[in-house]
Amino acid sequence: MSEANAGNKVGQGIGDAVKGVFNTGHGIGEVIRGNINQGVDNAGEGLRQGTSNTNETGTGTGTGTGTATAGGAAGTHPDVAAKSRQHEDVANKGLEEIKKGWDQITGQSQYARKE
Repeated sequence: MSEANAGNKVGQGIGDAVKGVFNTGHGIGEVIRGNINQGVDNAGEGLRQGTSNTNETGTGTGTGTGTATAGGAAGTHPDVAAKSRQHEDVANKGLEEIKKGWDQITGQSQYARKE
């Protein structure tokens, strides 16, 4: 193997490792973002469910008394369930990026260029 070829191979390996570091870092960020967003959505849904069974009784002027219910029916709102799945997808893609990045760092990657 010539010195130039060996130098190119070393440079390529270093480049793949650097890409791996960035892929791993980005993947960690995606996992964190997906989990935080899912937690926030779940907390908001919990607050919504906590207020859905609140009854307010009062008297009106004129004809009598009435009961009003705040919120809606108990249960997970379809939009929240869909968002939760999206956040899980983001976190799972982040895990895949971490794996890909680690493979690039260690030189075991199917993504690494081969000669």
